[in-house]
Amino acid sequence: MQQQQQQLLLVVVVVVVVVVVVVVVVVVEVVVVVVVVVVVVVVVVVVVVVVVVVVVVVVVVVVVVIVVLEVLIVVVVVVVGIVVVVVIHLIDKCYCSISTGIQG
Repeated sequence: MQQQQQQLLLVVVVVVVVVVVVVVVVVVEVVVVVVVVVVVVVVVVVVVVVVVVVVVVVVVVVVVVIVVLEVLIVVVVVVVGIVVVVVIHLIDKCYCSISTGIQG
């Protein structure tokens, strides 16, 4: 009888140890899965933020370049217009002087 009780106790201890090991393994697997998911989410968020920042910087640079080019175009057009007006005025003045000189 005592030997049967010892065998039964041994079986119970083995079952308890197996259950504890299984529970520990499952908990460790769940923790590993959660950590992996969190790491993946953090990496995805960082990548998205970096991409958004790069896109915003590129857009700002393009807009600044376009504005600078437009300002330069306006400045060139104004300078060319002033030069043309001055040249036309000088040509007109010279032509009037020459024609007045010829007539007089």
